Amino acid sequence: MKEAVHSERYSAMSSIRAPDAPDAFILVPKAPTLSSSRRRALDQQRAGQNQTVTALMNRGLSEDMARAAAGNPTMLRAVLWQLYQPQARSPSSQGRPT
Repeated sequence: MKEAVHSERYSAMSSIRAPDAPDAFILVPKAPTLSSSRRRALDQQRAGQNQTVTALMNRGLSEDMARAAAGNPTMLRAVLWQLYQPQARSPSSQGRPT
């Protein structure tokens, strides 16, 4: 029973050699692994963000600002509103009803 508890406790750990003691090992947490479907979903999300960054940069934003906006929906909404808001029409360009 004690062996089962021991193996459960350390199943999420990896061991590496201690740099100063060749016979000693240090336990470190294992890196989480992603399933192939989760990895594919993250790749698609990154591709979409890259396209958004490119489009924003083509409209004149700096790369840093475009990346920040692409990763923050609230900021993206504000930036898009500024870039694509309808232009106010001058009084002379408005049609008069007849």
